[in-house]
Amino acid sequence: MRTPIVSACCHLVLLAGSIGIGGCQALSPPPPSARIERARTAYNSSNYRKAYREAMMATGNHDGAVRDEGTYLAGMSAYKMGQIASAERHLRTAAHSGEPLLSGQSQAQLGLIYSKQNRYGAASEPLLGAARKLHGQDRANAYYYAGIAQQNLGRWAQARTSLTLARNASKDPTFQQNATDKLAVTGYTIQFGAFGSETNAQRQAKQITSRLRPARAGLVRIKPSDNAGSSTLYVVHVGQYTTFESALATRNRIGANEAIVVPLTRRLGTGGRGNGP
Repeated sequence: MRTPIVSACCHLVLLAGSIGIGGCQALSPPPPSARIERARTAYNSSNYRKAYREAMMATGNHDGAVRDEGTYLAGMSAYKMGQIASAERHLRTAAHSGEPLLSGQSQAQLGLIYSKQNRYGAASEPLLGAARKLHGQDRANAYYYAGIAQQNLGRWAQARTSLTLARNASKDPTFQQNATDKLAVTGYTIQFGAFGSETNAQRQAKQITSRLRPARAGLVRIKPSDNAGSSTLYVVHVGQYTTFESALATRNRIGANEAIVVPLTRRLGTGGRGNGP
């Protein structure tokens, strides 16, 4: 599955014409279109610092397509450099572009940033906005991640609509199956390990029981889960939660940093993922 929704140059506005330079050309700065081209080239070469610099210089004192494209490239370059606050600022500006595809790409990347920060409420709106402007697999990806964000918020009906739209928008069978698998998610649980031996799983369940009572975390369950191969893993789950946040809050209340929040599904999961109750 092609997970990234956008790449910096999967679509960028082509600037019509050029800006004339009079006088001594050698001493004059390149026109904005050349700056954009340099930013694109630097970005595709993973020279994000140069891409950011060229993109920002292209936005100065210019309006319209030049500014929007430069702002988008600046945001993507900042993101690649790990400058998340700067990336968010530029991408929020680029999201208001009058060019739908560029606006959609900016919204999609914002949604992914927010999702990585577990800010699912902030993520769902730009992802849905992106899906309405993008096409093909990019549209499918935007709906897919919007659906996951909505599930994490406990908005199950909305998530089902988004994931169904994601599946319908894609022609990739693997992606379609992933969307179908996500449609089977019914909630969340806290996983305290996956063991090849049921005896070891029972030992773990016994060890954590005393920690759970004060936090009112729910019952301990041991569930068999098919591993990626033919072997069976026994996963230790605690509680059933409607939202990701409520499961995470309980895990933190227990003080169980070693545990992870996993989805519950209606079918037997794979690879140690959560199973239905």
